[in-house]
Amino acid sequence: MIDHMRRNNNEWPKDWTELGATLSIGGGGTRNGLTIEDLRQRLLIDFDVKSENLTRATIVNGRPDFRVIRLRNGNDTHWEHAEPNTLVYEYLKDPAEFLKGWNYHSQIPIP
Repeated sequence: MIDHMRRNNNEWPKDWTELGATLSIGGGGTRNGLTIEDLRQRLLIDFDVKSENLTRATIVNGRPDFRVIRLRNGNDTHWEHAEPNTLVYEYLKDPAEFLKGWNYHSQIPIP
């Protein structure tokens, strides 16, 4: 998701097709080797949200008060010691600081 926003002026994707187009630029998969179809099967993403609304979130118990990315199975587990909604919030609040501080390495080149 962050790779997509980086390539698209911090805009949230409109749908799975748009998100998948970003993944195809980086070779068709995530850093964990998942394809867009893998992600579709595992995740529910709210594509109706606007990035600027996410930046106005408040933090409750260490997490933003939105859940725009969640697992289909209802679990609240995540990889890389980072809850995805929190990563989105932290990125949108200060993209440069996020990318530097998290030591973020994208597979997707930014033009």
